[in-house]
Formats: sequence, structure tokens, C-alpha cells
Amino acid sequence: MPKYLTSLLSIDSVYSYTKITILLYIIFLFTPHNYSSLSLIILIVVFIYESLQLKQIKFHRTFLLFSSILIIYIFNFILFGFNIKDLEKLCRLLPILIFPIIFYNIQISKKWFKLYLLCYLISLIVYFISIIFCVTVYYFNIEDRPHLRIFNKAILYGQVMIPKWISFHTPYIGLYLLFGCIISYNLFFESKNKLYVCVYIILLVLMFYFTGRSSLFLALLFFISLCYRGLIKKHVIIQVLSYSFLFFIFYKILYLSPMLYDKILNIFNKGFGLYQRKLYYDATFHLLKNGNIFLGLGHTNYKVNLSSILPPNTVINLHNQYLEFLAFSGLLGFVAYLLFKLILVRFSLMNRDVYMLFIICAFSLLEITESLLYRQRGIFIFSFLVPLFYYRILHEQSIYKVK
Repeated sequence: MPKYLTSLLSIDSVYSYTKITILLYIIFLFTPHNYSSLSLIILIVVFIYESLQLKQIKFHRTFLLFSSILIIYIFNFILFGFNIKDLEKLCRLLPILIFPIIFYNIQISKKWFKLYLLCYLISLIVYFISIIFCVTVYYFNIEDRPHLRIFNKAILYGQVMIPKWISFHTPYIGLYLLFGCIISYNLFFESKNKLYVCVYIILLVLMFYFTGRSSLFLALLFFISLCYRGLIKKHVIIQVLSYSFLFFIFYKILYLSPMLYDKILNIFNKGFGLYQRKLYYDATFHLLKNGNIFLGLGHTNYKVNLSSILPPNTVINLHNQYLEFLAFSGLLGFVAYLLFKLILVRFSLMNRDVYMLFIICAFSLLEITESLLYRQRGIFIFSFLVPLFYYRILHEQSIYKVK
């Protein structure tokens, strides 16, 4: 066992196995989601075992905040009925409540918190570099057009042909990398170590490679903020020169990333980006206008109704988390979800935690173009990172009050 981890356990021995198992969960976040689910089950079992050993498990009123998403779904199922797929969806959402219970009880210290963030960064970089290697090899094996069987073409175009066993979708690749950027931002200002700026740049390069548009845009904004706050804040001339240089570099990278370049150019074209989103919006609002806009259409009903008016073979994924809540739970669920996010934003502002604010805002903005809670990938990362930052703040507040 590493010396650093051993010293942590000797200082902070309560729920020690649970804290170690969380490291396992972070590592498996980047593997196919079956392994992530297995690591989550192991974490729950270890937590229950240690709670029984300590003969205690604490509950807190803040659990109601995180359970609000589950309550929206349960109320909707009671109102409109449910089937086995609806119950599976509810089970997939359970981590949103499980992690608050775990983090509140184990009371993570600053050292454990930093260790979790470092583990996330290391696992993220290792996993995505391995993906690039696998995708490139896979590309060479299936690409039969001679003019594209060139190394730089494989690097630039190969990501389009990601094998199914990698089990990642471009918006979620961008999401995980974006949160890695925010964590690098956090660790840089905590330690003043410029190595984390280099890590941030590596993650940006990976985002260019995997062509995530919305996530990449936010990551660039956060990077400008990082440069301003940490590197060039006091020098106006250096600021102008630096931003000009950054703009030139990113423009050249964009020009050298033909897949990303094409995706940006085609964003308004038929079958792509905003055009495809508009189809979903029009169909959803048409159904709500003829149905119950206050209570929605029901989780199963809205998908059935949409499939009847959308073009054949269209995947029923609205690509907008807010629109999805509006479709199946109406204004009631939509407003409840907005309040959930606003309470988290208010909490981060009151406690002046810019990093938690970044995570909430990033997730909320990306939900405009993607239903991030539609897939297990989005649920896993949201249910882990948000409670991690939230209960770390609560724990520090309780220590301060005791002192």
C-alpha cells in the first residue's frame, strides 16, 4: 500500500475501507459502465458493513435535496403507471441519493478530497490515451480507403469509428474531460503547482481530438479564467498578447481537426446539431400543447407518442435534460429540477466555492444540448462529483463551528 495512503488511514481510520473503495469507483468510472455499476455495488456493501460495525448511520435534511430527482420520477410513475424499464431507470438514478448518504457519513478530510481528485485526473488521462491508441489501431484495421490510411489521418479521423466495447458517447467523453479541466483548475489554485496547468492543456488537446463542441467551448472559457486569475492577472499587455496567442493556437488546432471543423460547420444542416434538436423541440411542444403541460405525458407515454410523430428509426433521446423533464413530468417536474439546480448554485455562492459552482454551471449548460441523466455515464459522474464537493463544504463548516 502506498505510503501516502497508509499515513491517511492512520490519521483518519473511520470508514477507511469505504474511503479506499471510493478510489476503486473513480478508477472504474472510465471503464464500460457494467464495471462502474459493479464498483458501486461493492462500495455500497462496504459502506453498510462499516456502518454496522460502527453501529451508526447518520441522516441529514440535505438528503431531501438530492432525493428530489427521484421523487419527481416516483410521483410521475404513480400518476401515469410504470413498467420494468421505468423501474430500471429509477434504479439507475439511485446513486444521486446514495453518494450524499456515503459522503455525509464518512466526512471526507481535505487530504482524502485531494486524493480523490488526483485519482480522477490520473485515471482520466490514462484511459483516454489508451482509447486513442485503440481507436487508431481499430481505424487501420477497418479503413479501406488508401488516401485515409495515413497516420495523421487516422489520428484526426479515427475517433469517428470508436468501437462499441469502449462504451463512450462523444458528449460524455467531453463531459468527463471538462470535469477533469475543472479539477485541474481547482488543484492549481490549491497548490500553485503549474503542473496542473499542463494537465489542463493535455485535457484540452484530448477534447479537440474527441470533438466535443459544447464541453470544449466551456473548457476554453475556464482556461481563459485560469490564465487571468493565476498567470497574467496584473499585466495588461501580457494579457492581450497571451490571449491573442491562445486564439491563434486554438484556431490552428481547430483547422487541423477536420472532424471537429466539419461538426461546427454542419451544426445548422439537416440531420446535424441544432436542426436535429429543433425536430425534438417541435415534436415535444406539439404533444404538450395537446396534452397536460402541467403534469406532462408520463415517462413511458412521452416516448411512445414522440416515436409516432418523429421520422422512422429516430432515437427517442431529446438531447435536452430540461426538455425531457418537461415532456414526462410537465411544468411541475421541470420547475422542481430547476429549483434543485438553483439551490446548489446558491449554496456554492454562499460558501464562495468557485469549483463547485463551475461543476454545477457546466453540467447545467451542457444539459441544454444533451440529456445527461438519460444515460448511466451522466448519472455516475453527476452523482459522484456534486455530492463530493457539497459535503466537503458541509464537513468543513461543521469543523469550523466546533472550533
